[in-house]
Amino acid sequence: MKIRYLAKPDNLAQECHLTEGRIYPVLALWIDLSSKVSTAVVLPDNARSPIQISSPEFEVVEHSIPQMWRIEIDLALVLMAPNEWKSQQFWRDLFNRVPEAICTFERVLPELYQELTGELLPHSRLN
Repeated sequence: MKIRYLAKPDNLAQECHLTEGRIYPVLALWIDLSSKVSTAVVLPDNARSPIQISSPEFEVVEHSIPQMWRIEIDLALVLMAPNEWKSQQFWRDLFNRVPEAICTFERVLPELYQELTGELLPHSRLN
């Protein structure tokens, strides 16, 4: 799955290190069924830490689902991600910089990135 970044409604694209109009591979996706808002996780420009962007900020340009993704449904939330990443707790830990979550993310990322893009993950991403 790939998305095109459309920019934040308040035009703070520079702050989130994404380029308007650029296409990004989606590392994970969750959908809040009650609000009908989707959240995509992508790697920002020239950075290794993933960020979340909400559906008003992007459009899906490639709908294929990576083979590595698994689907987890928890009440009104659908989470699609590699098995090791498919819990809300994993993402809380990752964004809170818990070392175990970072190790898990960095272990799975190269294989997922290659599946999504057909390219090897640039070494600069993991430095």
